[in-house]
Amino acid sequence: MHLSNRRRWLAPLSLALVLAGPAFGSSSFTILAPDDYQPFTVATLLSPDGTLVVGYRFGESQYNGVNGVRWTRSGAWAEMPGPGVTDYDDRYFVQDDLSRTNELIYRQQDGYLSIQRASDGAGPPVEVPIPSSCLVDDSGRSRTGISADGTTIAAATSCGVVRWTETTGSVPITAGDPRDNIVTVSDDGQAVAGTLRGLDGGAFLWTATDGFHLLDISLSESEVISGDGSTIGGSALVSGALQGFVWDAVHGATMLPGSVVDISSDGSVVLLTTAPDAQAAEAGVWTRDGGLMLLGHRSRPIAMTPDGNFVVGRLLDAINGDDVFVWNLETGAMRTIESMLRDDLGMPVPFGGLGGPIGISDDGNTIAGGGSNIGPWVAVIPEPGTGVLVALGVAGLASRRARRS
Repeated sequence: MHLSNRRRWLAPLSLALVLAGPAFGSSSFTILAPDDYQPFTVATLLSPDGTLVVGYRFGESQYNGVNGVRWTRSGAWAEMPGPGVTDYDDRYFVQDDLSRTNELIYRQQDGYLSIQRASDGAGPPVEVPIPSSCLVDDSGRSRTGISADGTTIAAATSCGVVRWTETTGSVPITAGDPRDNIVTVSDDGQAVAGTLRGLDGGAFLWTATDGFHLLDISLSESEVISGDGSTIGGSALVSGALQGFVWDAVHGATMLPGSVVDISSDGSVVLLTTAPDAQAAEAGVWTRDGGLMLLGHRSRPIAMTPDGNFVVGRLLDAINGDDVFVWNLETGAMRTIESMLRDDLGMPVPFGGLGGPIGISDDGNTIAGGGSNIGPWVAVIPEPGTGVLVALGVAGLASRRARRS
């Protein structure tokens, strides 16, 4: 999963929101925060089943810290105890990842790591017992990973990358410098990917069976691991230019024309953006059999469903600002949440737009976003990509597979 990094160290309050709205089978759009809180809330993560959104609420000052709250199906607000933040004490935190059992990982700015059940009846966060001499990396680009069942955690620390389970406790799986490290974990917790800094560093894979393996890719960084642990995606500096790569044990490294954003659970579909510059960026997917397929418009992909069938992101060339799109990779059809509001629900697009999407549920039916004037929101599209299509010439996208890497 991937999260928004905006303003995250300035977030003294956790917000968990359990989705309401019509049953699956009809389109719906729900603004999650009460009116007074909407401009001060930011969504960061959507649970894989689409029933939970977590994020932040800002107080009158960035130094006002109180316990978190969540929005239940009944529409009532309830407190969700935060990770020990009651006032300005340098214990700000970032929400890194959500397991399929709604276990939420907090990485705190003072080097501590906490886990919390972020659902109805959530108790207080529990500190993950990492050795006192090993502080969790609190740099802005780092990210901590968690397995699908919430039982395995891996994090970059001052002692290297550490893997934790209830059975083994905290065990270092690398030495070296793991700063600014995106650490990701396979669904079963048996594989961990990350990056070691320095001349002898680069992207690595650790598995419970084979241990540590440094990938044979110079000046490389790992960004994501597939759910089955077989495939790693990241970036590498090649002849002075940054390129994406995908690696597995059978094929080794394959260089790609862009930055890797996500990988399907079985490693067969790679989501990427073709350029870091917004003027040239375009969402695309790559497979070994089909090569590269592009969306056809300036766009920024955010996430992909585990089966590799649906992509959510932002159109950067929309007439009235950036639109949130859902792209059906099987049919090539694309739809925007803005068109669903107008055509299906008869609702105007909120002033200031919807802000960026933050995730899509495993079945592709639920999309969440936030950070705009209306705060966090959730849209339900029963069959993504069907219905009224955006008039952007997407009908032939499914056949655009001639470009191969």
